[in-house]
Amino acid sequence: MVSLKLRAILFPFQMEPRREMLLQELGEMWDEIGEGEEERREMLHALEEDCINVYRVKVAQVKQYRAQLQREIADSAAEVAAIRAAIGDPPASVQTACSSSPSTGNMKEELSSILPELEEMRRRREERRRQFSEVTDSINRMQQEMKPGELHHLSMGNSDLTLRRLDELRACQHHLQQEKENRVKKIAELTGCLHSSSSVLGMDFRETTTLHHGDISDGAIASLVSEIERLREIKRSRMQKLQDLVAAMLELWNLMDTPSEEQTRFQSVACNIAASEDEITQPDALSMAFINNVEAEVARLEILKECRMKDLVLKKYGELKEIRRRAHIPLEDEGHTMMLFDAIDSDAERSAILERLEVQISEAKDEEFSRRDVLERMEKWQAALEEESWLEEYNRNENRYNVGKGTHLVLKRAEKARALVSKMPGEVI
Repeated sequence: MVSLKLRAILFPFQMEPRREMLLQELGEMWDEIGEGEEERREMLHALEEDCINVYRVKVAQVKQYRAQLQREIADSAAEVAAIRAAIGDPPASVQTACSSSPSTGNMKEELSSILPELEEMRRRREERRRQFSEVTDSINRMQQEMKPGELHHLSMGNSDLTLRRLDELRACQHHLQQEKENRVKKIAELTGCLHSSSSVLGMDFRETTTLHHGDISDGAIASLVSEIERLREIKRSRMQKLQDLVAAMLELWNLMDTPSEEQTRFQSVACNIAASEDEITQPDALSMAFINNVEAEVARLEILKECRMKDLVLKKYGELKEIRRRAHIPLEDEGHTMMLFDAIDSDAERSAILERLEVQISEAKDEEFSRRDVLERMEKWQAALEEESWLEEYNRNENRYNVGKGTHLVLKRAEKARALVSKMPGEVI
């Protein structure tokens, strides 16, 4: 028997009276037809079976729907728990309908209470995924920029979306960002150094590097360092060549007493003869055009020196004679002098003679310096001898006491001469 409460639930529109009326109508028709009791019981039994089958189908449908609700509740609760675990939130107590017991409560209401939380968890998960995606994409991009040859790709993943993991990735991102900034600065410094070296060497900066803008890879840095070292080697080689040329030019200037106005054009490069590599920074200071210009000037001076070599030899020989005369050094014999002048006409001998004269002039200057005290005393002695000779002439002059114009000046000189002659014994060496 179906309880009155269940009947009221199953037949809310007063189905029972209607069923009684249909059965009564069916019974009246059977009476008219003359159906027997047995046939009537069989047909009522069949009718009851049909009704039960209809109920069974409906019960099966409802049961399936209940199972679906249970799965949805369980899946939703499990997804909420999984998302919480993934993003690092503490677990929440969520009721799930896992049995068919009436004590489980209203499953639709339970599902309705879970769905808002599930949507919020999904929203938070997507937001967290977006944050992870931004960080991982940034890390992968910077790693690719700095080390393009290495195979590395950081995937976001879904199992660990916690703030702890996000902070770790952000720390890695910050470290890579700092490394990138350092590389950008290093690239800028190396590029500046390369540009400066190119300028000094008179080269086109664009032809010294194939570096693409924004390239901060290891290969780009290594390429710049290698190119800078190559230019440094060229710079050192050109510096050595230029210094040799300048040394030769200075020697020729000094040899031929080149006027300062003629030296002005190359005065700046002459100042760089002792400069270090880092001190030469002027544009085109070591360009091939400039070096060729200096080389041409040295060649011109060499030609000029050959033309003036005889005059130079004579000038240096005169300078040597004057120094020896001042120092009272014996002069060479006449035969040696004649051989010297005979050799001047030979181009092969001029340079050797000039070098020998330079050595002799240097030695004579040293000897003159070492005799300085003796020479000064000799000059004083000579001056005293001249005064003594004059005094003797003065003393023999019978008219020395005659008064006349300038007599007082003669008397003053005579007094000085007597004083100087009186000191002569002390001047003896």
